[in-house]
Order: sequence, then structure tokens, then C-alpha cells
Amino acid sequence: MKEAIFRIIDKLDLRMISLTAWLISGTGVFLPNKYIELMGLMSIKVKYQWVISSVFLVLSAYYIIVILHFVYYKIKIIYLEKINRKVILNKLRTLSTDEQRILLQFYNKNEKIFGLEARLDIQNATVNVLSSKRIISRGSQIGNLYHGFSYFLQPMVQVELNKMLTNGEIKVYEQKFEWKVESD
Repeated sequence: MKEAIFRIIDKLDLRMISLTAWLISGTGVFLPNKYIELMGLMSIKVKYQWVISSVFLVLSAYYIIVILHFVYYKIKIIYLEKINRKVILNKLRTLSTDEQRILLQFYNKNEKIFGLEARLDIQNATVNVLSSKRIISRGSQIGNLYHGFSYFLQPMVQVELNKMLTNGEIKVYEQKFEWKVESD
């Protein structure tokens, strides 16, 4: 019997039950007495009004907290993206020439944009520096020292590099490149 009760509880969707209880209690609180009398529920409303109101208040407070929590995290994500964008721009504008050369391996000459993936030498110290700065990250643990390992640009770094390319801060030619370092 005990196991059957636990299985029933596991199958219940508590969010749906609480939403249903909130809607029913809200109806009991705000529905005019005329309609409650028509349904023949006046004796239940009078007898259990404090329970109905308490359930409605508690669940309303719960849903307000859930909504505020959702809004807080959305605002936090937007705020952190702004901060991260500034940090990434500072990192990209203060790169050494060797680090810039490594990032140019992500440049796609056919499409004239920075791509997502490149094969880099794991023994190169500059690759490890860029990885520690969280500009690139290793995409695969499988590779070899001859062909290199797969590395990926961080998505926000890729976006900023392509913006810098579009704005003319980075110019790539056949044999050379220009990386203008201008601080805001």
C-alpha cells in the first residue's frame, strides 16, 4: 500500500496541481456570491472561506516569487552579456602579435569571416595562452601532434571578431594582416 501511494505521488505533476488549486481558490475568492448560489456551493464557501483564501494567498505569493525569479535571471543574463562584451573587447584589443596570428587561423578566406573551428598545435604556448584567456577552447580530446587538435572560438569572441572585421579594425590581406588597437 505504501509503495502504491509513493508511485501515485511520483506520477503527479505538482506544478499542474498547484496551478489548478490556485485557479479554483481564485474563483472561490473573486466569483460573485450570486453565481456561487446558482452552483449550490454557498455552504462550502461560507464554511471554508478561510482555507480557500489562504490557499489563494500562499499560491499567489509562490507564483509572484517564481515570476520575479525569472525576471531577475533574465536581467542578470543581459547585464552579464554587456559586461562580458566589454571584457572580450578589451582582451581582443590587447592581444600580442602571436596571439593575433593564431586567431587568424580561424579566418575563412573564401567567406571573409571568422569561422568557428581551426586545427591548432597543442604544443604552441600561444594556443595555451589563448585557451587560458577563454578566447578559444579545445573542441576535441582526440587529435595528433602532426595535424593538431580541434579548437573553437568562443561564440561571443567570434561575433566580436567579425564585428571588428566589418568595422575595419582587422584587415586581412594575402600575406599579412593589420589589427588596429584602439581603446574605447
